[in-house]
Amino acid sequence: MGVTTGSISGLVTDVAGDPLPGVVIDAVHEPTGTRYNDVTRADGRSREKLERKPGGPVVAARAA
Repeated sequence: MGVTTGSISGLVTDVAGDPLPGVVIDAVHEPTGTRYNDVTRADGRSREKLERKPGGPVVAARAA
């Protein structure tokens, strides 16, 4: 069986559309309960690579 990978990426902004740095992004691979997290960079962007977790769903949420 090969390695299955995926990724979650995004941009976090405030109501005015300005990027929000330092926001914690949590993601949970529901079938296994494996948790991943990332913190947005200065430009408000996040990219968390999810490795070796076939299937889904994966639920992502923003934490202030």
